[in-house]
Amino acid sequence: LMQAGADINTKDAEGNPPLLIAAAQHRASVCKFLVQAGADLDMVTGDGDTALLLATAGGMEEVVLALLSGKANPNVQNAQGHTALLLAAAKGLEPIHTALLEAGADPSVRNKGQSTALILAASGGHTNACAKLLAHKADVTAANCYQSTPLILAAQNGHAPLVPLLLAAGADPNCRNRDEDTPLHMAAGRGLEEGCRQLLAAGANVDAKNANAYTATILA
Repeated sequence: LMQAGADINTKDAEGNPPLLIAAAQHRASVCKFLVQAGADLDMVTGDGDTALLLATAGGMEEVVLALLSGKANPNVQNAQGHTALLLAAAKGLEPIHTALLEAGADPSVRNKGQSTALILAASGGHTNACAKLLAHKADVTAANCYQSTPLILAAQNGHAPLVPLLLAAGADPNCRNRDEDTPLHMAAGRGLEEGCRQLLAAGANVDAKNANAYTATILA
């Protein structure tokens, strides 16, 4: 069809070109062929998804690499405010995550819930992703719409190995979410003994009370 002069960017009734359709259907070989044939890499679906966003969501590493090699824009946001980096960070897709950062993906971008890539990676316990984001100057103090920081979410979800990493990067051990919980409240509530010790050593206030007037000791 291509040799016969078919338009590589022709759209279907819903406005989607072949590359977006192939990416949505996880057809990696077709995606790679279309990229090499010169398809427009930054066309979007009705929800604002590019082929790069769809390939990342599907964990298609080879397609992501091909798209980035073709200079696909890594910072396009879809209707939910997600970029490919935000999706990769949330899923812990380390090779894709690394490739996106190297291609210039912005770690400071936020989705509609005000989460950054570091917030999502910390929430999911993806230690390597967090380390790479911090190396790319991700803001360790950023908070989402619930005022939860990466440190609060790491403790809340029981991801003990992230506590020293985030503290070493400058996380505030006394930050609070909208319920006035501190990282120590969260760590104590999850039974993270070593995490509690690390937070206390970093200056966490053991007497801090949350919105229910509970201290970390009460929650332990």
